[in-house]
Amino acid sequence: MAGPWDAPYELRADLADETDPPPPAIVHPPEVHFQEETDPDLLLGYQQAYSGQVRALDACLAPLWTLREDIPALKDALWLLTSPRGYPLGEHGRVGNCEQALFGELLHTPLVLSLPGGVSELTRTTTFSQPFDLYAAICEGAEWTPTVNSHLIAYAREIDVPPRMWAAANGPRERGLRTLAWYLREKELDGEIHRQLYAKPDDRWEANEVATRCVEIGDLMSATLRELLARKDLVADIPAALANGWR
Repeated sequence: MAGPWDAPYELRADLADETDPPPPAIVHPPEVHFQEETDPDLLLGYQQAYSGQVRALDACLAPLWTLREDIPALKDALWLLTSPRGYPLGEHGRVGNCEQALFGELLHTPLVLSLPGGVSELTRTTTFSQPFDLYAAICEGAEWTPTVNSHLIAYAREIDVPPRMWAAANGPRERGLRTLAWYLREKELDGEIHRQLYAKPDDRWEANEVATRCVEIGDLMSATLRELLARKDLVADIPAALANGWR
């Protein structure tokens, strides 16, 4: 979605009701940080334009998948389809990758994995995954020696493996830690660290910030995140308390 939104305009116009204003005829992906209350019609137009581009992507993938079924060499290959980042659509006052704020709408991306021969194509998993997992999956598929075992392929083959307990993100001025029960976002502003904490999985859209109500959890999450980033241990254990839900 970072490239030109060049899908036929009809694909976005079809999504508008009779009472909606026409979707914007934009080609360059919008990157907007709303400082005040968002005009709902403007935001709706961006969402419709985005959805039209996704519909175009779906239409392009269909013949590719058909080609894969018709050519044995392609059917016996390992297929991975993913995105490096999500595309915020106004969830936290942002449309596009402006500021690269580390909320779920930017960090949570699609991932489709297809093993040779179409093994376990309908298997779904909610386990945490990060970019290094793609490298591990490709290594295993190519029979190379990976530095980290591929839990993605294990799940696709329905092999019982321990779930990942955390995922981390690190940016120029922000960092985040996601566990089974919490998400911590820290942002550096004017030399100070501003903390936001969200209870998971209930707060899916990170709408209810609870850092001042769960100070001990926030402190533990922050210390754990700093340790993980310093150690660069991709599969390190974390304190058991961070897997427990908010009571």
